[in-house]
Amino acid sequence: MPSISLSLVLLLPPAIWIAYSWFCLLRNYQIARKIGVPLVVIPISHENPLRMVVDKAFVVPLFERIPFGTGSFTRYNWRGWEFADKSKSHAELGDVFVVVTPGRNWLYLCNAEALLDVFQRRMGFPRPFLTDGLQWQRHRKITATCFNEQNNEIVWSESSRQAEGMARYWSARDSTNSIADDTRTLSLHVLSSAGFGRSYPFRGHLEALPESVSTSYKDSLHSILDNCILLMILGQRFIAKPWLPVTLRKLHEATITFKKYMTNVYEDEKKSIAEGKPGAGNLMTSLVRASVENVSAGTMGELQGGSTESEIYGNVFVFNFAGHDTTAHTLAFAIVLLAAHPSVQDWVAEELRSVLSDQKPEAAEY
Repeated sequence: MPSISLSLVLLLPPAIWIAYSWFCLLRNYQIARKIGVPLVVIPISHENPLRMVVDKAFVVPLFERIPFGTGSFTRYNWRGWEFADKSKSHAELGDVFVVVTPGRNWLYLCNAEALLDVFQRRMGFPRPFLTDGLQWQRHRKITATCFNEQNNEIVWSESSRQAEGMARYWSARDSTNSIADDTRTLSLHVLSSAGFGRSYPFRGHLEALPESVSTSYKDSLHSILDNCILLMILGQRFIAKPWLPVTLRKLHEATITFKKYMTNVYEDEKKSIAEGKPGAGNLMTSLVRASVENVSAGTMGELQGGSTESEIYGNVFVFNFAGHDTTAHTLAFAIVLLAAHPSVQDWVAEELRSVLSDQKPEAAEY
């Protein structure tokens, strides 16, 4: 009897979870059928936090090795499947189809006119997980002022300096087998300068010096951006547990270092505003100033109110998260494509010579 009771205790929670998942899947399937578009049904939601940790690393490769593992389960049931699938599903199923999961129904749309209509009807199609409505307008009003000519000039000069360092590093080597790590470094350094006013000399990935993540702001930001999905899934409190692997403990140290640095910048800028000093012009200081000015300028009847300290941190993180990998990958692909198409490379070089004339790139002004 004790062994039976123990088995029931162990098996009952998973059984309840499976039953509930199938109930939710059936409910969502019935809802999706009413839309009248092609359906793809998968038994586990690809936004399930536990699933996100193990999907591509363990589950999908395992199912791909068994005879029945090549269907929609492995095709659609992992985070980021859209990038691998590209337009194949739309070519097979049409401009619109729905992926049915226990968590929710996902409608995929591939029609320019319909997409334009969706984006124009903000109230009819609220953005999931994002600030919307009046809150969105407030955030947009504050953040829009930060992207100005002063910040563009910082991006220009830092990009030129980093590109020169990267070219010098590559020229000093006999061959370069991969450029992805170096374009990520370039992207990170430009973001550090434009976002926080911190400038670093370019250092190639093969000559990078080991540095303690707890003492380096740059490496802290790098660590957070590289592990942001894991950080969002597990949460900062969980990764602080002392019994976790060293990798997660270092990630926790990185979050502490980065938060401490942002707090210092925030307090310094508030002090500068109170003393009437000019701002540094980077995104972080511009956000603080724009938020304070928005509170000061607000009148009754207007959209007013500045960002809280946590909202400023959140916006800064979104800027970095959205700009890091996208910029790095774009640069990496552009460089490879230029190397593969000498005629285009010659055309770009001709344009640069025409613009820069005899002056060196670092001497050119924005």
